[in-house]
Amino acid sequence: MLAVYWEIGNAILHQQQKRGWGAKIINQLAADLKNEFPDLKSLSIRNLQYMRAFAGAYPDFGKFMQDMPAQIQIIDSQKDQFVQAVLAQLSWYHHCKK
Repeated sequence: MLAVYWEIGNAILHQQQKRGWGAKIINQLAADLKNEFPDLKSLSIRNLQYMRAFAGAYPDFGKFMQDMPAQIQIIDSQKDQFVQAVLAQLSWYHHCKK
């Protein structure tokens, strides 16, 4: 889920750089997403702002997620349990409230 939120935030950052702050990218995206996915509450203006801030705080997160399979570690070779990378272990709430 963090990867999806980062991708959305990164897209917002790129559109704001391309079209400028006055283009109201987040407001338009929130309205478009609400029309397309009316039952999803996680696509509000506020959450989109958090996604943008998240992408800004972790500019290399996309590269980090691409490298993720190589970073998965076996913690118990007998049980084949896997651990997520540290950044992915934190909940979305913790990233928003830093």
